[in-house]
Amino acid sequence: MPTGGALIYVFEYAAAPGTPFGQPTGMTFPPQSAGFKLSPSDFGNYECSSLPSYLVRFKAAGRLFQATVAFGAHTPAARRAQALQILADLKVRG
Repeated sequence: MPTGGALIYVFEYAAAPGTPFGQPTGMTFPPQSAGFKLSPSDFGNYECSSLPSYLVRFKAAGRLFQATVAFGAHTPAARRAQALQILADLKVRG
């Protein structure tokens, strides 16, 4: 990770073909919006990455998504804001 860089990794919670799927227990997926925030309580190591990141879950077009957002040690505020804008601008088709 470059010291001023950012990484956004998004995946969808989806069921196997032909099986029912609902929201995973204990997880909330607010509607995708321009108001994404990175909370210190959502900062940690997620999935199989040793890179500390923020966890962001959201719902768009009736589908469930999770993003992890990581920054380099010296990422400027403008780059952090750009990462959140990318998530807000992400277009999901139904």
